[in-house]
Amino acid sequence: KRECKFVTHLEAIPGERPDIHLVKEYITYEDGTRKPNFNVIKDFKRDFYITKPHYQKYKQKKESESMDRLNMYMSTESDLGKECCSRLGGYKYVGKTNLWDAKESQYLYGVEIDSATILKHMYTSKYPNSFTPYSVAVLDIETNIDTGEIVLISVCDHNKVYTGILESMLKGRNKPIEQLEYLYKKYIPETDISKNITPEFIICKDEPTLIKTIISKTHEMKPDFLAIWNMNYDIPYIVSRCELYGIRPEDIFSDPSVPKEWREFNYKEGQSSRTTASGVAKIFGPWEQWHVIRTCASYYIIDAMCSYYYVRVGTKQIPGGYSLNNILDVELGSKYKKLKFDHLNVTQSDGIDWHKHMIENHPLEYTIYNMWDVMSVLELDS
Repeated sequence: KRECKFVTHLEAIPGERPDIHLVKEYITYEDGTRKPNFNVIKDFKRDFYITKPHYQKYKQKKESESMDRLNMYMSTESDLGKECCSRLGGYKYVGKTNLWDAKESQYLYGVEIDSATILKHMYTSKYPNSFTPYSVAVLDIETNIDTGEIVLISVCDHNKVYTGILESMLKGRNKPIEQLEYLYKKYIPETDISKNITPEFIICKDEPTLIKTIISKTHEMKPDFLAIWNMNYDIPYIVSRCELYGIRPEDIFSDPSVPKEWREFNYKEGQSSRTTASGVAKIFGPWEQWHVIRTCASYYIIDAMCSYYYVRVGTKQIPGGYSLNNILDVELGSKYKKLKFDHLNVTQSDGIDWHKHMIENHPLEYTIYNMWDVMSVLELDS
């Protein structure tokens, strides 16, 4: 059987790509094994309905109409406006191609439901009772304030944590992988989740390789959600570094199975303020903003901090704010907070100076710190 998790529609671009639907699905085989799949559907045609001419005698829109009074037509989502206007006919719709122009007709039915919803309904109708919990992976970056480089990227799901390390940060340390494996066992808290996660350290020769390598791991994982705590820092930073090296963000974040000419990436920041009816300006905190990413991946990228806040809207504000460290302490206790390395005699436990000191003097421990940042969000999610 097949289970559809979500569908993303990409409009046709004449001469470049057809009408496309990207379906994140799970396939369950006869032996019970279950695997994620990314299904690309080209030129899917959905239905719409128009009242038969001899019944077109009413002036107001109806909530419903009998099927025997309607003609059914088929169209891609990209051409829906043009097809509706064409089928409605008459001088009123000559030259019109926008769906909004057709929607005003009292004789048009079915266009309020988009093709992505129709496709998902087709899955659930054919394979009922196939719902399973959504899967989550978590990503986090660390940057060098002095050079501007991304020096660490970790991504983690319930089976694996991959950490990419910029080679220059290690400064020729001897057998760094062996040291990192030792420090991982020493400092990562043992929990029901962490004990089932296998670490893999990947040393990357330069920053573009680091970005490409770890983002490619997210495509291999194929989670349903890729969560980032305060992603309005991580995503724009990754995008800016890609652009610095002439790398198209859509090539990084799109699933490798999507042809290059079809790919896209769009990042829309959430509203940061609004003016109330009384004319007072309200500034939204970072946790109150909802950022949206549109890309051709097998997962949705979401801000874990904003998600945490929005499922609790209407409750009391969290004392201490919405930093990951504070939320871990509030929800799970001090055992799960960000890692500290008291024996290193670092005077500050956070802030720019602490991060600079760790990169310069203790890059191996700093790597383990980054790994726990993603693993701890999984603990929080559970």
